Amino acid sequence: MLDKPRDRQKEQLITQLISGAEIVFSDEAENHPSQYPQLLYSEIYRVFKINGDPKEWRKDKKVADFTNEFFYGCRFGKDVLPTLRDRNKYLSYGFCIGARKHYHYFNDKGIYMLKTFIDQTIEVLESCTEEYEFRKKMFEQYQVPLQKDLFRN
Repeated sequence: MLDKPRDRQKEQLITQLISGAEIVFSDEAENHPSQYPQLLYSEIYRVFKINGDPKEWRKDKKVADFTNEFFYGCRFGKDVLPTLRDRNKYLSYGFCIGARKHYHYFNDKGIYMLKTFIDQTIEVLESCTEEYEFRKKMFEQYQVPLQKDLFRN
């Protein structure tokens, strides 16, 4: 178990050397303000045809899946989401709620990158009317992995 700041820095360096990814994690969880604008949620609900109110505090599970897939899983690189899941343990009383938001574990560079990814995603969402169109555009513009639908034109 790594408790000392020096050990965490060493762990980050090892992660960077193995993955080739840039370091985006802070040594300790930080209290960054919310990074996700209401417009993002409204567009996700519209394009993904999710029922409910995007202004509600508790969002549909598809929103959490979207966030993990399109931001932490794809845009940052393959090692970021597993590292975040390891650092941000679920609360013991269930509902798969992390103790903090994933972005609380980012340093300033990670927050800047997340904001950029969110702005780019909103831009693509606004130009789409349905999920497959969105996924296709994200692949074309940002190389987000896409499972082709063979039965579409």
